[in-house]
Amino acid sequence: MVGITRKNRGKKHPWAIVQYDDRILSKVDKGLMARNKAYCEKHRYEYIFISEGYETLPPYWRKTQLVKDLLGTDKYKGILWLDTDACIFDMDRKLSTLELAKYDFYFSKDLHGSKFCAGVWMVKNTRIGKEILRKWMEAYDPSAWHRKKGVWRTENTWAGPMYEQGAFENQILPEYIEHMKEYPHTMFQSTDWTDPETFILHFYFKIKGARKKFLNANPLIEEV
Repeated sequence: MVGITRKNRGKKHPWAIVQYDDRILSKVDKGLMARNKAYCEKHRYEYIFISEGYETLPPYWRKTQLVKDLLGTDKYKGILWLDTDACIFDMDRKLSTLELAKYDFYFSKDLHGSKFCAGVWMVKNTRIGKEILRKWMEAYDPSAWHRKKGVWRTENTWAGPMYEQGAFENQILPEYIEHMKEYPHTMFQSTDWTDPETFILHFYFKIKGARKKFLNANPLIEEV
């Protein structure tokens, strides 16, 4: 299992932020990732970025399997998944401030109307949290996908039931909703860093081009 190796073992961390991307990353991509890494260093969380492995799965489903595998190590109290177009904005707010004892999974809606966005979500290392990831992964249908010249394709609707987002919305959310906490989009995956409620930013859909502007306006400042 690439990425979850001996080099990741050692001191336990209460939380981890996890990202995966096997594409060539731009300077802007790396700038967003640097914020996530700096946030983890500040709060003594573990930052995990993996760029290889899981090639037997379509890219959309790798996140589900990866987080499921990491939960299985029992190293973490919980894991925050961020797509590589998402980053922490409020560097002072701890993940523990989001935690409510009765919930096992945290999410927000998609801007296009889906009840769940697969780009930003958090799961706790509990029996139910692990069960959610297991059931989610079981929803993957390999017969709906094919790979040609290294590119994964499906004839099914974008973000529909054959994608990780649609599968979660259709199969997992209805069954486990009582174990989940939905946060406002403006807080959990905001598209506006001037909003005082913003904790996590997600540069998807129409605001993808604003990433460079954001990084220039909000440079990381090292403490001296």
